[in-house]
Amino acid sequence: MKRTVCLVVTLLLSLVGPARGQERSNATVQERIVRETYRKLEIYNAAAQVFDNERTRAPFRPEVSLKFELSDFRSGNVREILNKPYTELVTAPSGDVVSLTRGGHSQDGGPQEATFGAAWERGQYASVFDPLWTVADVFHFEAARYYDIKTYISYGVTVRLNGRSRNYRAVALFREAADTSGVGAPEFWDAVVNGVGSVWEEKRPPYKAKSGILVERTTASLAGDLIEDDTSLSGDDGF
Repeated sequence: MKRTVCLVVTLLLSLVGPARGQERSNATVQERIVRETYRKLEIYNAAAQVFDNERTRAPFRPEVSLKFELSDFRSGNVREILNKPYTELVTAPSGDVVSLTRGGHSQDGGPQEATFGAAWERGQYASVFDPLWTVADVFHFEAARYYDIKTYISYGVTVRLNGRSRNYRAVALFREAADTSGVGAPEFWDAVVNGVGSVWEEKRPPYKAKSGILVERTTASLAGDLIEDDTSLSGDDGF
């Protein structure tokens, strides 16, 4: 009897061990995706300053560019946070927020290069948003958008821009992966720097110094649904 019990326990441990190992591996990959996306935004924002300085002949000033510090990563199955208040995980867009401006530039009809300008502005809730909503409420509001979310990773952010800074929390949700051993595409809930999902999706290289010719410039704010702006694009982030 004891031998049978030992065999059963051994079998269960052999099944649970690899699963937990896969979860830890996925969490590491998810954290890397989040970090790389914010780093990518730093690069595209520096490119925006290069482009603007070419027109104004002003010197490049690294201190006015976007900088991020990410910390306190927590991850798990999305079921763990369904009943949590949305604002417990995602800092509300009240007070100062960062508005992103996406640009596309090319020279002599060549391949486009991208920029993301950034500026502080006053944020506010969208009229349809209820601060008392849980994560599940947000999912139900846009069921077609969130039906395949499987995991999450929350994290703290310090954003610095033009001599000012703000600390806040954000979340990246990850969709079901096509490969069971992989990680799905992220959905960023960042209500202070809203538009991070557009940065993750951006495939064009960042703008490089030259006497460029502007052929396309999207000046509308990339602020998503949590920040009302009559000129804003339909964002991918936040709620």
